[in-house]
Amino acid sequence: MGTSDDRNEDDLRPEYDLTKLRRVDRDRHRRKSRKENLERTSAFPLEHPREEGNVTLSNQEAREFIAKMDAAMMPLLNSCVVPIYGDHKGIPIQCGTGTLFRVANYSFLVSASHVTDLAARHKVQLYVSDAPQGAPAIALEGQLHSERNLDVSVWELTPEIVAGLKNRQFLTIHRADRADLRVSRGWYYVHGYPNCWSHSIPEEQKTRVKAFTYGTVLFQGETRTFGGYDPQLHVLLTVPKDGNIDTHGAESELPVSLKGISGSSIWQAYYEGLPSKHWTIDDAVVVAVQTGTYQNGTVVRGTRWWVIEKILSKNYPDLEGPLSLMTPSMRKPPS
Repeated sequence: MGTSDDRNEDDLRPEYDLTKLRRVDRDRHRRKSRKENLERTSAFPLEHPREEGNVTLSNQEAREFIAKMDAAMMPLLNSCVVPIYGDHKGIPIQCGTGTLFRVANYSFLVSASHVTDLAARHKVQLYVSDAPQGAPAIALEGQLHSERNLDVSVWELTPEIVAGLKNRQFLTIHRADRADLRVSRGWYYVHGYPNCWSHSIPEEQKTRVKAFTYGTVLFQGETRTFGGYDPQLHVLLTVPKDGNIDTHGAESELPVSLKGISGSSIWQAYYEGLPSKHWTIDDAVVVAVQTGTYQNGTVVRGTRWWVIEKILSKNYPDLEGPLSLMTPSMRKPPS
């Protein structure tokens, strides 16, 4: 992992010693920041775009529209995006994020391969849970398919695991940017579980986690120094560390580190050209799997969802029929 702008500064790698799966010690400032941020869920940059087609939105109108999207998106994100834990002496330590996805009769956990490969490479038992606060951990079992060079993975879940996730929601192909058409100007969400916002409770053999939701736009800056970046393969979002507000216009603080959100899903909620008054939750689709960052975490990288489609097509030929069903990536607004 590089430490300069000409390397892929992927600070989303699991924040612990892989050989011992123990948390990295943090200073007092980070512990204080974690406690403060445990109550926050959503943020976006203060200087966000205010043009919607030929209509210019005021700051207040833009905040109201973003608040509308937040209210509709949060239940969906909280139900299908799950924290991934690794066992350390009987305590589930949060180490990554995944998205639940279903095609026909198959149920999957989609994540970054550097998270899920802990199971195979480091003999670490991984878990998910039916709810973030205090729910019993469910051991991950089943067939794992990883594309390590692309840092994405698809874990086929057993029926027993699926039965234990009765309070979760599995996305379908209609929620995904299968045709790779939706990476355009608009409003995006990153939703995952930062490790610095997790809190282990050894006496209860539990770990409390807090989801982080960030609304933002595509990164438009220079990418020549971004090691490994491929515009046909990746999505880049801007996540400035300063100048962030919540939907009420109040100053909002980001996690001190984004480690732990690896494998989370990146969504495009709104695309340019759709009038905000016609927007519905059905316009939101998952477009990528979060796999890295650049520029000290201020640019988030995602691997496009079509890679997941390729993994499924390669390993599940019986899903050729369901995967061939194409759905519109964008709908025309009412006239």
